[in-house]
Amino acid sequence: MANETIELLKNYEPKKMEWPALHQQKIDGVPVRVIKQAGEVRSYTRQGERVTSIPHIEQFCSVLLKNNGDSVVMELHIAGKAFKEISGLVRRKAACRQLTGWCFDCFWTDDRQSYRSRMLTLAFKLGDIATKAGSRLEDFSVRIIPGVQCADEAAAQAAHDALMMANPDAEGSVLH
Repeated sequence: MANETIELLKNYEPKKMEWPALHQQKIDGVPVRVIKQAGEVRSYTRQGERVTSIPHIEQFCSVLLKNNGDSVVMELHIAGKAFKEISGLVRRKAACRQLTGWCFDCFWTDDRQSYRSRMLTLAFKLGDIATKAGSRLEDFSVRIIPGVQCADEAAAQAAHDALMMANPDAEGSVLH
């Protein structure tokens, strides 16, 4: 799974959508897959390069990812920084604790369910870690991109319009 390609987003085609769908802001970061293999947690870019700048995220994921083969796919991001600067920080060899991982997909070796089910499992696991640690989810270096469930095309358009009105600098939105 570490060598699998992180899929690029596809253009929105309402006729091909399955409803309900999850609407999320598009985070302009560096996509990485964090995977547990042979008991170790490692991170890889879309091109399959090893990422060594996020030991704090890998350490967090060592608690989150229980089984070999479990993985999360996320955008590494720093609020207010341009993509080019973020990309440079991700690819350098020194740790960068400013980077936050915004999850947009996950895979569990014991769960071959739908996207919605996988993400609910992720939300449950993050909540469980927060409860045990006495922490708030927003304090974690790994988070889920907030989303809104949309029942149909009109609801998705309304969610997109509201997102862009609230954050005119957003790169756009994504429907899963």
